[in-house]
Amino acid sequence: MKRNKWIITTILLIIVMLTACGTKNTEKQESVKTKTQEETKENTEEKKTTEEYVAGTSQDDATLIPEGKKITGKLKSYEEGWYSFKTGNDAGTSYSISFLVSTMQGKLWCNLYDESGTKIEYKPSFDDGKAETITLDNLEKNKTYCFSLESATNATIGYTFIVRNSNEDVTVVNQNISESKGKLQDEDIIPGSNQYDATLIPLGTKVYRELEKNNHNAWFAFTTGDEVGDIYNITIINRSNDVRSVFCSLVDEYGEVLDSENSSDDGKASTIAADQLDINTTYYVGVTTDEASTTEYSLFVKDSNRENTAYRTVGNVPEARGASNTDEIYAGSNQDDPAWIPFETEVTGTMKQEEGKAWFAFTTGEDADTTYKINLENHTQDSYAVYAILRDEFGESIGKNIVCSGGKTATTDFTKLKPNTPYFIQLLSKENFKEDEKVEYSISIETSEDKSALSMNAKKTFEVPFEINETQIQFVANEATFIDEATAKEVLKPVAEAILANPDNAVLISGTTATYGNQESCVELSNRRAEAVKNLLVNTYKVPDSQLQTVGLGYEADPFERGADVNSNGDFVESEGKKNRRVVILDVDDPIAQKILR
Repeated sequence: MKRNKWIITTILLIIVMLTACGTKNTEKQESVKTKTQEETKENTEEKKTTEEYVAGTSQDDATLIPEGKKITGKLKSYEEGWYSFKTGNDAGTSYSISFLVSTMQGKLWCNLYDESGTKIEYKPSFDDGKAETITLDNLEKNKTYCFSLESATNATIGYTFIVRNSNEDVTVVNQNISESKGKLQDEDIIPGSNQYDATLIPLGTKVYRELEKNNHNAWFAFTTGDEVGDIYNITIINRSNDVRSVFCSLVDEYGEVLDSENSSDDGKASTIAADQLDINTTYYVGVTTDEASTTEYSLFVKDSNRENTAYRTVGNVPEARGASNTDEIYAGSNQDDPAWIPFETEVTGTMKQEEGKAWFAFTTGEDADTTYKINLENHTQDSYAVYAILRDEFGESIGKNIVCSGGKTATTDFTKLKPNTPYFIQLLSKENFKEDEKVEYSISIETSEDKSALSMNAKKTFEVPFEINETQIQFVANEATFIDEATAKEVLKPVAEAILANPDNAVLISGTTATYGNQESCVELSNRRAEAVKNLLVNTYKVPDSQLQTVGLGYEADPFERGADVNSNGDFVESEGKKNRRVVILDVDDPIAQKILR
């Protein structure tokens, strides 16, 4: 009997143990299953594109979105879209919702609510392409907050937004520009239509664009360098005579306008001088106008504190060619399109009713102690005075203005001008001429430089090396094939004309690359691209083969001003790499070319 009891007890213990083990195994399996499901869910969330975060229709079904991710969507007329986010474990963390209207027309409201449905904050965004931001400093930790994006427009509108916390470092720009290290992009420098679609531009590279008739928002971005306290000049020029103003705004990542300028129809450059920008940070530049017509403009951003001992290049043929060797010199209509005056040469002109302005330019020599004398004569008796204003590339006036009354001559000396630097002369008279009124004038520039040296400079095809970088012509990645040969031909046409006009001058086409990869392979690639440019000049424009030489420099042997395409952390900066993928064209007899060829 005792033995039977022992057997029964043993069997019961075994059953209990097996049941317990089964429970543990089941728990383990459930745990693995749950963990796998969570991992799958997380992976799915990571793989979601911005378009897949479809807005909910109410607070109860608001779509939970991750922080630091750009989300896009659309709203029909007066429709609402609902989203939510969850705060973290750290008390005192600030959160922000930055949002904008991504279509050309529309108005959008962002309304923030707590879990009980109480509205905490709200703010509108308009169709200027600039982000608006709601900043939240006192949200509770581990709580879910909801916000609605509400259309206030009788049409379908697009929107973009991003939720961030103060512990994140997020930059939102056109990702086509920073897709991969060292990879050539197929896109030209085409501006975005809003801040979150802004296109990165290299520092020091001038961009020429148009504001289209029905789309008056253009957005660019640039990245600051490593040096604290550097001044960044954002310069815009209105190139359209019939457009009164082009507006330029400097904006941070949250849409706060840090400064703004406008360029009027006098053709003068207008510049924002930003001296309080954070290092290695992306800032945004918005360009717009109130005019209904197509508007031409140019824009460039320059780090004016950056010391550069490399050789200067320019990106437009007239400035590269410098003073004309012909007898016919016609004044330009803006600072981007001046007439380059040879020293010791008198230039005459007439300002009529439809003009009232004229632009000239010259490039200083190598000696910093040279004196430059500007002579202005007003040939029209009893006319309104003519004013001559000397300006730098940023539009700032230099020294005192020259005022010349009717029938008089005025002269002013300028000293301490920077060597090897372009300066611009703006001539103005009364803005509103009568129909039959005009003012005839003459202008000349004298210099204390050695006249024989000036004579030698006048014989060059290019007084300053001419640069064609990736913002103008693009090659297929790692190839010497033009992506758009028609565009390449258009860019190279004035180059061909300049070379053909100087048949006795040989020209060197120098190829350079971004600072990425093996120098030896970069030399080979840059040489093939220089050859591609040469072949296009020869085959399309019949430039004599004997007049052209080529050389590949890669990046280590590049003597010209380069973009800072590697920052202090060793990271590649694609927007600056675009400046360094280029060809530089200069006279073979230029001392720079001789140094390269040696």
